[in-house]
Amino acid sequence: MPLIDVSIVFLIKDHKIYIQLRPPDKSPFPNTYEPIQETVKDKDGTPSIDNSHYLNCAIRGLREEVGINVTKNQLESILHIPNREIERDGVKYNLRGQVYIATSDQKLTPNPKEAIPEQSYPRTIAEIETLTSKNPTLEYVLPRIKLVLEARLWEEE
Repeated sequence: MPLIDVSIVFLIKDHKIYIQLRPPDKSPFPNTYEPIQETVKDKDGTPSIDNSHYLNCAIRGLREEVGINVTKNQLESILHIPNREIERDGVKYNLRGQVYIATSDQKLTPNPKEAIPEQSYPRTIAEIETLTSKNPTLEYVLPRIKLVLEARLWEEE
């Protein structure tokens, strides 16, 4: 079963959460909506088992996917995903990772290699929930952190 080892960042901007649409040629899960999601790998390209890599990959993901720079202090770890089986289109995957929240006032510039820019922008939680059925990672993560996200958005008002 393929391993998906990821850092996931829910980026809050203007009291909404940035969600991007993956291009049709982006594997796995093409044409699906997702938050910033960066594959965690060691220097030799193999999946990482060192938790310190998750934070660095989250920072890299924000820079590469939306063009913003954050420090480790600007990321809040809110959920660890242990090995969890997910399924999409009849294919089973083993999901593992770390979920963060980040807040930014910087201009977001979606990377067209990572996302379809016209469909990638901050959305409300209600809008995001309508998109989760197409992404098993988001479908698994969002219900578990919804209260954290709503509390964070409420604090910022």
